[in-house]
Amino acid sequence: MECRPGCAACCKIFGRPERPRICGAFQPDPLICGQSRAEAVKIMAELEDIDSGKFL
Repeated sequence: MECRPGCAACCKIFGRPERPRICGAFQPDPLICGQSRAEAVKIMAELEDIDSGKFL
């Protein structure tokens, strides 16, 4: 999958030292990127919540 022009939903995960190293290796994927920028933002926010332990 190629990044959608103008999306940038994941731009906050690159180059941030507090992010896990895996974030730097992120590649576009329909499971994460969804069908639109809005869907990508929603999916990534949900993953952030899960990762932070908010749902544990």
